[in-house]
Amino acid sequence: MKKIILTGIVLVFLSGISLIIAKYNRNDPFIYICIIWALACLAVTIFSKIKLLRLTTLYLLVILVAFGVMEFKTKGKDSPITDAGTLVSKGLYQRNDVLGFAPRKDVSVTLQRFYKDSLLFDVRYNIDQNGWRHPTESTNDSAKTILFFGGSFTFGSGLDSHQTLPASIQTASDDSLDGLNFSFIGYGTHQMLAILENKMEIHSLGNRSPKIAVYSAIPHHIIRCNGKSAYDFVGPYYKLENNNEVKWQGPFHGFLTSSLFTLFSKSHLLKRLLFKNDHFTNNDLETFFAIVAQSQRIFQERYNGDFYVVFWPVAEPFMSIELAWFPKIIAGLTSRGIKVIDVGEIIPDLLVNKSKYLIPHDGHPKAIANQKIAEYLVKRFKQDSVN
Repeated sequence: MKKIILTGIVLVFLSGISLIIAKYNRNDPFIYICIIWALACLAVTIFSKIKLLRLTTLYLLVILVAFGVMEFKTKGKDSPITDAGTLVSKGLYQRNDVLGFAPRKDVSVTLQRFYKDSLLFDVRYNIDQNGWRHPTESTNDSAKTILFFGGSFTFGSGLDSHQTLPASIQTASDDSLDGLNFSFIGYGTHQMLAILENKMEIHSLGNRSPKIAVYSAIPHHIIRCNGKSAYDFVGPYYKLENNNEVKWQGPFHGFLTSSLFTLFSKSHLLKRLLFKNDHFTNNDLETFFAIVAQSQRIFQERYNGDFYVVFWPVAEPFMSIELAWFPKIIAGLTSRGIKVIDVGEIIPDLLVNKSKYLIPHDGHPKAIANQKIAEYLVKRFKQDSVN
């Protein structure tokens, strides 16, 4: 009886240590977990007097060593990008019942991103009391308000606040346009629709009535809004109905499944095996189109404004996709009456001169790309308002 109790205590202790490592070690938690359990199995194999137990732990030891070796080898194939700063130590993410996850409110964090030993960027993210990274409010009382949606491209990953697209629009328009940024790192099309359906933009508007909405889309958003990304396990799940509209079903996964997926996603090997999904189906594409169209419809009915999609024809480092898909995606959106602006037309050398417009090894837009897009959009908005 004492041996059983002692064994139970040891198992609980090792499990607790493993969970702590899994939660707080960002880089190689499963390697350390394998080492801990392998040593435990080795000890039992050597010192136990029960033959069946020794045999069982020996098999487990072989499996753990094999998994650990594969984990280590797979790590070598991953991008050697590491992060530091208060975003890492204090965190920026929190659970959100509607969006799955969201930035913590009223915080300021720093982020330094390295590729091997080279610093890619050193920035600060300021989140306001409503939980958004809005640029400085325009001092022009007659400025038109624009709502911006999207993921890290719109949020301004790797950029200071004044370099983001919403802030660049304000600068390019001489403060005649006032941007509000309802995006976040990792967000997709489904979060945009959830924000609009639940009127989550209202708190930041005050007395302003937006007349323009801009959604910056990348091909990986098709993966995200269909629940196939390697990190958004509790985001809003929209199911495509027979009438080509989408209906909210709740989160992609429940608490237990999402917790397991979150744990598995920290493994270099399991992440590749379970969540490496670079391909989307025609149904995935139709769901994406329907979510964008439904978002446009809500915005136009609520604010009687113009809705634009700024499409980035880039894939890496998020996914692999054939170039032939880009015009198909644009055509699918325009066929639904959505105004699409192709960044490839604004920046013709985008794909052949990536290092000029995208942060090397990271893939997010540089300030110069946002400046060019902002200048184009300001002219386009004026042209459309005249017509």
